[in-house]
Amino acid sequence: EGQRMAEVHEYLMQTMVEAEQARGGVKGEGEKGGAGRKRARGEEGQRMAEEGKRMAEERRKWKERRRDAPAKYKDMLAALSPEKRQGVLDAMDMITRSDKHWCMNVEMRFLMALDIVYPCDTEGKECPLPATVSEVGKKGERRVLEPREHWGPNGKCAFGGILGVQVRPDWAVEFLYRWAELHGMKPCPESARPHTLGFSPRDWETMTEGLSNQKGKFGLLPKPTNGDGYGGQFSWTRGFCGLTPMVYRARHGDS
Repeated sequence: EGQRMAEVHEYLMQTMVEAEQARGGVKGEGEKGGAGRKRARGEEGQRMAEEGKRMAEERRKWKERRRDAPAKYKDMLAALSPEKRQGVLDAMDMITRSDKHWCMNVEMRFLMALDIVYPCDTEGKECPLPATVSEVGKKGERRVLEPREHWGPNGKCAFGGILGVQVRPDWAVEFLYRWAELHGMKPCPESARPHTLGFSPRDWETMTEGLSNQKGKFGLLPKPTNGDGYGGQFSWTRGFCGLTPMVYRARHGDS
């Protein structure tokens, strides 16, 4: 019986392959098929190499942005009250390996200090600024820590202890301008779509995906409106326009 099943299986597989070959969907084992597979492997290797270069370039840019941040914010911080200034300085002092998240957190704290956005809880209700997590180092110095016990797969908040942020609608243009500037993006009306607020779809995806709760990202998602689920159409557009808060949400399957 087992032998018979094996013969039937082999016959069916050969019949399907021959049918696909007749339609041009499957190449044989000859020279053409081998060349096609070689070409496919070469194209895939080239694509992966290009993606690797792109990611390395992105990491280099974020490292530079982190290095240049103190000079960038210096004069603007001088105009803030001592309390608000300290919040941004604490973000700058935070010890973290992620240059990108460090830069995003510093900018978000600065936008909070300017009242362009305000902190909120996961339900979108305004709440106090996230508390700074710190410790005393071996030499008595104050060390600002990344709140790892709260952030990540088993976390309770986004990076930097943030539960959520709400853009003030009257300041939505300023928020969009500053968030785009942070990412090195410029408006591109020629390729923009209705939901990308004047930016190319690729740049818009870069600016919003980095904020999202995907693995290794900042940890926020626009809160649903009108009964839509998380990730509904135009959700990031509404979030950037101040029509809905962007709040922490654990990834699917996370606790």
